[in-house]
Amino acid sequence: MFDKQGNRLVMETGRPFKLRLFLKGKRPKLIAHYDYDKKTLIVKKNSERHYHYKTKSYGFNYALFENLDIDYVHLTIDKENFNIPAKVFNSARVMNFSGEGFELQKFLPIEIIRKYEMPTV
Repeated sequence: MFDKQGNRLVMETGRPFKLRLFLKGKRPKLIAHYDYDKKTLIVKKNSERHYHYKTKSYGFNYALFENLDIDYVHLTIDKENFNIPAKVFNSARVMNFSGEGFELQKFLPIEIIRKYEMPTV
């Protein structure tokens, strides 16, 4: 996929598929994995880098939800795991960060994410 600025969002081969964001003039970023068979988006977040303090939420790439068949989002924040039904993201706050490319994001509040915490083994 390409955006208006010529940035690319690429699904690489493998199981699960790697999803990389290629922003012009910057190193590629691995933003998620996608398990096609389970229809699961696999995302890792670091709370220090990814937590949006103003909205008390975490952002997820909007284009992924629009272009992939997703039933669940398996989210790891630091060492905590969550298994969130994709339908929960229908009510997520959408925000646009200009200038970076593929900046449209769905922000899901941590209070909602916590409802889907997976037990630790």
